[in-house]
Amino acid sequence: NLPNTLVGLGDGGAHVDVSCDAGYTTYLLGHWVRERGVMSLEAAVKKITSEPADFLGFKDRGRITMGNAADIVVFDEASVGCAPKLEKANDLPGGLPRLMVRSQGVDYTIVNGSVAWENGVLTGARAGKVLRT
Repeated sequence: NLPNTLVGLGDGGAHVDVSCDAGYTTYLLGHWVRERGVMSLEAAVKKITSEPADFLGFKDRGRITMGNAADIVVFDEASVGCAPKLEKANDLPGGLPRLMVRSQGVDYTIVNGSVAWENGVLTGARAGKVLRT
């Protein structure tokens, strides 16, 4: 939990055809915060929200503040984490396979004010947009 470090991935999707490691945020919250007690929940949330937004120069992201984009994840502190096993998904173009790990304990994901994930199901909302700094 060093103040000069960011939590994230950095291969730009180069290995998405083999593995999707996007569950690192729920792994942080479940394993390192709840199970191991390495940092507080508040510190971990800051590590995956406002700190990367500030570093990348996104002024309207990373905090729940009037005028900011309404990007919010609602999760259960007692169950958030990653599934214990990798699974094969055939969700790449052409139905090609990859390995992924599902997140657990995430009730809602709200993107730009639209509910995109609700209780384990994609809603079909497509409110996301490409961000550029």
